[in-house]
Amino acid sequence: MTPRADGGVTVHAQTRLGAYSAARAIAHHLRRFGKEGGIPLIARTPVVQLRSGGFGGGNFEGDFPYGNDDEWRRVFDGLLDSGMNVFGCLGMWGNWKMPVAYKYMPELHSDAPDAYDESSGARFADLDQQREHGLRLMQYLHERGAQVWLWIPIGCVPTTYAKSHPEAMAPGSDKVPCPSHPEYARYVEAFFKELLETYPIDGLFLIRDDNGGKCTCDRCKEYYAKSRTKDPVWEQYLTIYDLLRNGGFKGGMAVYPYNDMYKPELDPLLPQDLYVVGHGCGAAVLARDYNRTAPMGDTWPDNLYANFRVAPSHRMKRLLCDRPSFWIGGAYCGTELPWESIGWFGWEPTATPNSLRYAWGMREFGTTGALPFVQMNRAYEHLWDINALPMLPANWLTLSNEQRQNTLKEGLDGVEPFRAHLADLKTADHRDTLDRWYGHVDLYAPFFEYQLHRLDKFTAIYDSVRANREALDKPEGLPKEVRDAILADYAEMYAWAAKYDAAMQKAPGDMLSNSKWMVKPYREFMAGFDQWFDNLLDPHQFVGTAQVEPLPMLNCGEAFTLRVALHNQGVCPWVAEAGHHMDFTGAAAVLGLPALWSFAGEPVAPGDRRMLEFTGIAPKEPGAGEVSFAFVSPYRVPELFIKGSVKLEWK
Repeated sequence: MTPRADGGVTVHAQTRLGAYSAARAIAHHLRRFGKEGGIPLIARTPVVQLRSGGFGGGNFEGDFPYGNDDEWRRVFDGLLDSGMNVFGCLGMWGNWKMPVAYKYMPELHSDAPDAYDESSGARFADLDQQREHGLRLMQYLHERGAQVWLWIPIGCVPTTYAKSHPEAMAPGSDKVPCPSHPEYARYVEAFFKELLETYPIDGLFLIRDDNGGKCTCDRCKEYYAKSRTKDPVWEQYLTIYDLLRNGGFKGGMAVYPYNDMYKPELDPLLPQDLYVVGHGCGAAVLARDYNRTAPMGDTWPDNLYANFRVAPSHRMKRLLCDRPSFWIGGAYCGTELPWESIGWFGWEPTATPNSLRYAWGMREFGTTGALPFVQMNRAYEHLWDINALPMLPANWLTLSNEQRQNTLKEGLDGVEPFRAHLADLKTADHRDTLDRWYGHVDLYAPFFEYQLHRLDKFTAIYDSVRANREALDKPEGLPKEVRDAILADYAEMYAWAAKYDAAMQKAPGDMLSNSKWMVKPYREFMAGFDQWFDNLLDPHQFVGTAQVEPLPMLNCGEAFTLRVALHNQGVCPWVAEAGHHMDFTGAAAVLGLPALWSFAGEPVAPGDRRMLEFTGIAPKEPGAGEVSFAFVSPYRVPELFIKGSVKLEWK
């Protein structure tokens, strides 16, 4: 048996004894990962320039939720043996962080228990512990020939920044800085100076993530109008690039255009050694040097890792992209299976999915729990096949009514075996240390049931609205029996949401405590599918008009009533507590009108009209103004789907 340059082996089987010995050696090799004397499937320094994975998780997403260093090292070893050579620390999104103490801007440091640094995702109170942990993980990877890149969100600052430098904040914000302000330039220089002095980082991913914003002040507008890119975010990327390169940083640099898409016209303006990676790279794959553009290993299923071969079976593929292995809709309990599966299947798969699951189950649940864990997973995978294919909303719409009902029955019939096998697993191993894990996995069944019923009822509503579309614009609206059926289906959808919400409230903290903003109660988040689904619907979920009754000239100090007629022309009813609201801006404040009105009262079904009345009072001094209003959808990212304005004058 001769080792090859690619990490494999060549077997010279000249005798039966030699063949037997070679087979034993190969079998030993296939038990691999971290075994002394074993030969890795792929050399730990592969020929591929960038074979990467990004590691987030922690309380927010659970992708890589390891608690102690032994767990991290075990999975790192598997990933290294699979040929991963770049490890992307997602910092603020995970429990592997690299914070700074702001020693060059000491006014930003705080001992307050709630003082928090958006750039690293760390509380100042935890800084020493997080720094030590981050350095320890980096050292482990560096000693094994891997690189470590760090995720750097821009457009955000510590919570202490606005108090120390209010003049350097975007107008009206205590979170978003003003990039064109000289004080912010000092902050950026101080941050990166300390970061690179503290951590031996091999590369940086620059991103304007969910916590980053853009300043719209006049100085910024003027600055960016004269800039190279004419773009407020890409110009910041280049400014940071120039700062670091001029300061002697030799490591890799990349832009991850999550909220700010790459455009081919940017290409001539970008340095050749600046990667464009991840979600928003899009056409960059076609426009840029392939060595400088690749899908970066992120925490999302569509780009979990870069430059790994595709696994040969659908079950392996599922393990490679099924992030925490148990997706339960807004709350996760991370199992380590997805990351360990890259270590098993990421390059040249030789094991079965069940062998991975059994090995993981043996380690976590012991001898008596390993097989029940595999059996529970088989039942889960059956549900996941349904959840990931016919239950995708876009796919569900294409099914016939008979296919939908068959899927509904198959899914509901499959929930009980999952519950039964989960109960068997609890019986086999009921240690208190697993309560958190069970508490989250228990949510999968009610979540799955809710999603099935939600799709069933939503499509019934959608089909009814489309069949009666002409009636939406008639004064009388939908026929009574159609309207009643739609509201009954919607109420049933909410009843299933309430069941899931009740189950979710019993789950252990951690993950759920950080996602309550979008799941309390759960039905608020699920009043409609998000905007992405509207591209497939005609009409959209939330569509309508608003007409304001004209008002005569007001007298100074006169009380008045502003009447706004709403008309629902979409698919979804408008209901109380779902998140619909009306915002008033412009002259509303001086006229005594409310800044916000939350939807209340009876539901407004598709085709219904509702007259809203808002009272105000004209100022005592003569004047005129325009009141702008917007009706806001209850999507997770709210959308102003009805806008209007009215001009008023008083004397």
